[in-house]
Amino acid sequence: MQEQDVSSDPFAYDEEEKELEAISQELQQAQASIEGDVAKDIANKITPELEELFFEDKEAFLLEIFKLQNTYLEEHINPKVTRAKELEGSIGHKQAMQGISIAQQKFAQNHPEADINAMMEFFLTLPEQEQDRMGRLDPNVFFEELYKLFENAKSQVKPQHQLPTQLQGVGNNSAMSESASDLPMERI
Repeated sequence: MQEQDVSSDPFAYDEEEKELEAISQELQQAQASIEGDVAKDIANKITPELEELFFEDKEAFLLEIFKLQNTYLEEHINPKVTRAKELEGSIGHKQAMQGISIAQQKFAQNHPEADINAMMEFFLTLPEQEQDRMGRLDPNVFFEELYKLFENAKSQVKPQHQLPTQLQGVGNNSAMSESASDLPMERI
């Protein structure tokens, strides 16, 4: 596979991988020092009222400590975890799209006669269950399978026959002297 210019590759994810690596390292460091960091943060936020609560109602005191701990985690750790998950999703999506793009290019090389746009339009006309089944296929297999279905469907379409030209005839002239019994429906 050739190296592509990152700025022209819509599926490039190098920058996101670097950011994810940095966030992962930050999270590992935070995990190693979480107790100390939380303890410092909470110690700076202890008020005389909270100290008094320690002696009067230990359960309420602990609930307040846990609230402070959760606030610390919400402010300092959760945004990094959320961003890491977003980056993982984005990288995964771009990797999948890159795989599809490569498979499409390979398919186009193997089948230059194939009309990818027509095949994709055909794919959208398939029943939802068939689309789901095919969507789970490896991209290389997907394009080959879709091509087979598309070609099979094309070969089964019957060409429309031209309608015969309108026949010319003489209309029924009731002025003619035919008796009712001469008509086919009136014969006995």
